Amino acid sequence: MFRHLAVAAAFANGRRARSVDLSDKVAAEAAGETTIVVDIRRQPKEALAMVSKLQAGRESGLAPVVMLAPRALRPAVMRRLESVGVVAVISEFEFSVEALLADADHAEELMAARRRGAASRVGTTKTAAKAGSGDSGARPSERAELVSLSGEAPGAVEAGAEDVATDDRADHVTSVEQRSDGVEGVIVGGASGQQTTFSREESMEIVRGFAENSALAPNVQYALKLCRDSSSSAEDLAAAIKRDQALAVKVLQMANSAVYRRGRAVSTVEQAIVRVGFGAVREAIMSVSIIEQFNCTGDGLPSPLAFWEHSFAVATIASGLAQGGDACSPEDAFLIGLLHDIGRIVMADRFGSAYTRAIDIAEERGVAPEQVERELFEVDHADVAGEILRLWEFPEEVVRPVWYHHLSKENVRHLDSEQADTTRLLQTADRLAKLALLGDGGSDWIRPSEPVKNGDEGEVERARTVVQRACDSVLDVRSTLGALLQGSLGTDLVTEMQARIGARAHARFFTRSRGGHPYRWLANRLAPEKEKSENLAIVHADSAKDLEAIAKDLEQLDARRQGRATPVLVLKSTPGEVSLGSLGDRPAAQFAAPFRVSEVVDGIGELLQTAAEPSAAAA
Repeated sequence: MFRHLAVAAAFANGRRARSVDLSDKVAAEAAGETTIVVDIRRQPKEALAMVSKLQAGRESGLAPVVMLAPRALRPAVMRRLESVGVVAVISEFEFSVEALLADADHAEELMAARRRGAASRVGTTKTAAKAGSGDSGARPSERAELVSLSGEAPGAVEAGAEDVATDDRADHVTSVEQRSDGVEGVIVGGASGQQTTFSREESMEIVRGFAENSALAPNVQYALKLCRDSSSSAEDLAAAIKRDQALAVKVLQMANSAVYRRGRAVSTVEQAIVRVGFGAVREAIMSVSIIEQFNCTGDGLPSPLAFWEHSFAVATIASGLAQGGDACSPEDAFLIGLLHDIGRIVMADRFGSAYTRAIDIAEERGVAPEQVERELFEVDHADVAGEILRLWEFPEEVVRPVWYHHLSKENVRHLDSEQADTTRLLQTADRLAKLALLGDGGSDWIRPSEPVKNGDEGEVERARTVVQRACDSVLDVRSTLGALLQGSLGTDLVTEMQARIGARAHARFFTRSRGGHPYRWLANRLAPEKEKSENLAIVHADSAKDLEAIAKDLEQLDARRQGRATPVLVLKSTPGEVSLGSLGDRPAAQFAAPFRVSEVVDGIGELLQTAAEPSAAAA
């Protein structure tokens, strides 16, 4: 019934739909289709292999896939399916013709945008072409392929729906071996030699060993529980802190840092609560407890200070965004933000050189680390963090957003509303922290985001206030974090990235989004505005129309620069390249999300160098 409704829906929308079975002929037949709808109810274990086989017959890149499932899939399974083109999953109880049609349309648009945007992430400075004045790309095709996995009894779904195997490691797999412990692995080729990867079961067994051997102390667990309880009293919290003398000392140290101190320094826990504030002490307890629990010194990780700066920034932003919202409490938001990347620490600690190799491979291939984590370990750091927090008996409302925070926005839509809201809040906080260059969580990839709508001025202003508070807090708390970690402060990320540009940059930021856009944070941190000293324009534009509207502002900037053409860096918040024709002959480069902050930094450096060459030649 479910499958036949899908076929009917595709016909109703003018698409060509048919059911095929798993055979060698399928891939060739699917090669001409642009959308694939896969029903995996009967053979869930074959889902990844089936989709991979269908995609293998295509010369034009991955086709978008909408998957019909018997129920919601686990996050790790959903992420592995994304690697072969699955952009949406509809569970059986959510199915409707309207949902299928909407996901099919969106899937085609998304995959087309991804194909168009692949070249835009190269980051090479170039001169804008005069020809063309619209966004490239075609309308989504009106053809769809329905693939049904048949031949197995429906009852098999319960036994294996969450055990979809992964075969998406072809780029680096050179052979298969049987390990001495009986676990089948693969040999990963690369410039640095060969490294055996791990099955999901083996990876999770190693993670569980960490969780058992590094469990939170009862006093810390109790203190964290009180921190999450908005009804707990100051007396309750003070008593919990005093149970652990080391914790009390470090909480006082954190409470006396510039970020929290209000007036004179405090010397007792009671004073800290009264003078610094109940909420600030709760944040201090959570920060100290988590930082003390994890040893962030493994290869493949940023410095401990940079890592916890990022985590603290995400926590602060998430807490601020949760104020007055429906997603979760500010206390839970802070804890979720603080914990969201701990899986990276555990993987570096437990997998050692194998994890270092994963980071190297991600760098070589120009992909996000979590993608290679899934290929080599069949889990990523979000899975690892989620499993640890589950074993440590953190509540579901904390565990789930951490577990889900690398899901695509298409799959977040299929979570229940509360989990989806909290997951989006965490993803937003993480993106804002990266754009503001607040620490280094191990990845500088900026995800695509929805364009800011005209009615969102209040939300943009609130986000601006929250991010500014986080910038101030991280700046003030650096010395305290350094003391807790017993390490040198080193150079902050903003200073490091500005030095990497190679020349002093002062940019004017332009956007058509009413109320502003978060990309302004990245622009101002890399190239702070300075009146009459601008040597760069950084533009947020999601369409050629946006660029055309900003072109007049650029001409005015040129006039202030004695007629010299201002180089332009275009940042696009959605996948796909935008035509630069309206920019004329001026040097220009563009980056469409997903992009790396480091790529943008190098792009700015190249632009400024290109703009300086004609001046040097003229002189």
